[in-house]
Amino acid sequence: MNRKVPQDALPPLYAAIGETVVNWSMIEAALGFWVAIIYQTAGGSRHEKVIPLLLGRKMTFLRRCFNTIAALQQFAPEGRTLLDRIENIKDTRNMLVHGVVSDYSPDNHEFLFIRVGLDKAQTMQVIKESYIPAAKILDDSGEAMAIATDSLDFTKRLLQALVPEYKGQQLFRSI
Repeated sequence: MNRKVPQDALPPLYAAIGETVVNWSMIEAALGFWVAIIYQTAGGSRHEKVIPLLLGRKMTFLRRCFNTIAALQQFAPEGRTLLDRIENIKDTRNMLVHGVVSDYSPDNHEFLFIRVGLDKAQTMQVIKESYIPAAKILDDSGEAMAIATDSLDFTKRLLQALVPEYKGQQLFRSI
């Protein structure tokens, strides 16, 4: 594959990818806290037999809980909005993390990312391609930072409202 990405385009791309990755880890941590709080203290265990671990399952579980658990009603609109914001940038994040930059279009200021994926039947590996405008990469990396900040603040309020201070340590067990 002929790599046509200009060298001067790489430092800002690397910075945006790094910003996205660091902030995504905070977003994933916050989602893990929400799941733990809701599963352990707000009746979430009635909606799922096992604690969801993968992003898609966490988001489905959290939406279901925000939509049905009375104790979460004051948090539901904000929680759903945060989940929508995460949904809006997750494809960009996935391609930045799991893809490889293979080309650049100076006319459109777009990077071509490729990655190995699966076909719909999940029986054959396929190459997935995505042109992502540089502006979208920058916008989504900024949005990841904003979501991380908002998610951590939401986590704190959820914890304060649903977990008595003396029980906070019981949400997570050490090995």
